[in-house]
Amino acid sequence: MTIEIREASVSDSRSVLEMKRKLDGQTRFMMFEPDERSMDVAAMQSEIAQLRAADNSVLLLAFARGTDMPVGYVEVTGGRFRRNRHVGSLVIGICATHTGMGIGTALLGACADWARAHGIGRLELTVMVHNDRAIRLYEKSGFVVEGRRVAALMVDGVAVDEYVMGRIL
Repeated sequence: MTIEIREASVSDSRSVLEMKRKLDGQTRFMMFEPDERSMDVAAMQSEIAQLRAADNSVLLLAFARGTDMPVGYVEVTGGRFRRNRHVGSLVIGICATHTGMGIGTALLGACADWARAHGIGRLELTVMVHNDRAIRLYEKSGFVVEGRRVAALMVDGVAVDEYVMGRIL
């Protein structure tokens, strides 16, 4: 499968919101519960515009060739202060229908390339400790476990630990 990765534009707002809502219902590994995302298209337009206005933040979208609906994304939010502007915190999601096809690897590679070109020297993320597939992807992409946040999340009433992972570019 051929994948196109590009930066999101404000005109992608509706499809990005649809994809994120779909992901909320497909996996227990994302932050939002299926009915929790209250954002509307106007709010997504504002979010994308803010990301585009920042020189150290981006939303990259993955599209299956010939489609106009994204099948995955990686969002990097850069630090807001002089001391942490070089740090990008990221969130990644890939639709269930497109996992295992190399999209995560491609998104993380594009993310690292974008980060280097925009003065980001460190990428970081958190991941639930039992999300083995994601941990393998992150390690393959150069991330290392730097710590553990005990009982960081409550999922279905159960405390879940998270790893903090980082990558120096």
